[in-house]
Amino acid sequence: GAAAISDKDEVEVAISNAKIALFRYIVAFFRRAPKAHENQNFEAAIDKITTIFKRFSKADMTQFKDPQEYETLFSRQFATNMPWVVEGGKWRRDNVFAAQFIRGVNPALLQRYDPKVGRVPATLKLVDAHIAVISEQLRFIRKGNPTQEEETFESVVAKGEIFYTEYSWLNGLHRTHDAYLHEPVALFTLTHHEIPAKRALMPVAIQLEDGRTFYPPRTVNCNVPRNYQNQACLVWLVAKMHVMTADANMHESFVHLGMTHLLLEPVLISARRQFAPQHPIYRSLSPHFHQTIAINNEGRDTLINPDGLFERVMSLGLLGSLQLIDRSFQNLNFSEWTFPARMEKAGFPDIPRAERLTRNDTLPGYLYRDFCYDLWHAMHKYFTEVVDTVYPDNEALLADVQLQGFAFETSAPRFANVHSFPSQFTSKPQLADALTIIAFSASVQHSAVNFGQFHGYGFVPNRPMSLTKPMPKDLSTVDAKYILSALPNKDRSFDQMAITFALSTPPIDTGDTIPLEWAAQHSD
Repeated sequence: GAAAISDKDEVEVAISNAKIALFRYIVAFFRRAPKAHENQNFEAAIDKITTIFKRFSKADMTQFKDPQEYETLFSRQFATNMPWVVEGGKWRRDNVFAAQFIRGVNPALLQRYDPKVGRVPATLKLVDAHIAVISEQLRFIRKGNPTQEEETFESVVAKGEIFYTEYSWLNGLHRTHDAYLHEPVALFTLTHHEIPAKRALMPVAIQLEDGRTFYPPRTVNCNVPRNYQNQACLVWLVAKMHVMTADANMHESFVHLGMTHLLLEPVLISARRQFAPQHPIYRSLSPHFHQTIAINNEGRDTLINPDGLFERVMSLGLLGSLQLIDRSFQNLNFSEWTFPARMEKAGFPDIPRAERLTRNDTLPGYLYRDFCYDLWHAMHKYFTEVVDTVYPDNEALLADVQLQGFAFETSAPRFANVHSFPSQFTSKPQLADALTIIAFSASVQHSAVNFGQFHGYGFVPNRPMSLTKPMPKDLSTVDAKYILSALPNKDRSFDQMAITFALSTPPIDTGDTIPLEWAAQHSD
């Protein structure tokens, strides 16, 4: 009997492995460009992946009685490639919800609450009643802290251990006709642990734009399976899902598409128009431009067209997403878009490696901060050396007609119109910063907010790109059936799964071949 069960398990694993291999082959095949400048048929890959998802998933999501059934279906179909949030219902847990803001697919929006420097959520409305409840929540979450009994919201803020995400930029944007998108504020804090590295980020409160505020229940532990169906836990779960939906729309439109793909394309075109191919500045940037035009062209055909995936899947739809991207470009200050400047503005200065995960680390486990700082410094050192090698002084830099033409065309409203890009490079440090921003955005930043998408979005209830119902006024109506009716329908869910699976799959052509061949042909 045991042998038979083992054989059956091996067969199921083998079938699952075959499915995953097939999915990856399809994605990789359609993302590969047989010729250097041939467009990739990305839309065909998405269609084929969606068809396969539907074929292997016979259950009708509209007939599910509980999200757990969705988990069971997903676990069965993706036994060897499940997003980590699926196993054991992890997506419902508060620590997993919070961890996705520092180690998930969108770790770029978290900020440290600090009213002394004006770093507070734009729409947060805290009255004495809110502060009293939040203080109680903090004492409960941070239990074990020697000063726990004395801790209040104000004292934890003073320690720098209140964090938040806020989504006021969504205000006034278009929504699709059957989707709801709140503009919440989520507050977080750290747990206490004797080992600093084991301190965990946890949610404290969620406030919607109308002032309604929700807190994690303290009379019942919502992080264990036996309480998943508790009504108070379900209300809290819906509040977290609305935060995730807001974050998903900000991530895909602003953080991912807007500030990597669409920011880089006009810069790339200006560089190719103004620099000779053998110019050393262009040569230092060109590997980071590999396939940018091709994938952006496929994105326009597949994602951001009137019948594309943004319109079908996102709460903002195509119009709202483009409005958000335009809003982000209007607020962009390119010279302040260095990674250190962005992180310091959010309240996260660089921490020396020796002090990470120690008591001096005020947010242990913030891998996006730690790894990206290291990579930024390495890239900035490289581009500083390139600039110092090419230009002996600032006068030589000012005299470079091709470089100054690149600055003019990129910044000029009638050309690339990249808001706040320098219209002239006047110093070597300024140029080194600009080159690092371009290369970092194309490589490190894009990798951080793109390749983990399936593990965040692949299991739709964890991170739905749209919800069809708002947070109800009558909270007694919230039950498992309500949650299922608010989730995207089957077609939208499969679209979300397919596109994030495809985007998370590295192409077969990693970009190594063409730049090396080009460099050999154009070397001095």
